[in-house]
Amino acid sequence: MSDLIRREDVYDVLKKVNIAEMPIYLFDKLWNGVRNLPSVEPERKWISVTEALPKNYEQTICIDSRGKMMIGMYGEYGWTFPCYMTKPVAWMPLPEPAKIGDGK
Repeated sequence: MSDLIRREDVYDVLKKVNIAEMPIYLFDKLWNGVRNLPSVEPERKWISVTEALPKNYEQTICIDSRGKMMIGMYGEYGWTFPCYMTKPVAWMPLPEPAKIGDGK
């Protein structure tokens, strides 16, 4: 289990605090602490194809030497794209899909 907490969860707790009864210096300290919390989301960076390649058939965002970006996959026969793209120079994993509605 991760010991990181989501920034939004802390905001929800702070909303329930009676600010009128809290000394301003304490509120400022809490607020600045919340704003400086690290993000739970991992930092996403471009990975050079010379450093590492994605897992077989994992969809990734790719960029070529011209700056063209596209979703592609790397597999046993090389890179695969839905349309033309030159050989990618870097890639990164796709973000988690958005949660829309109730999931039904």
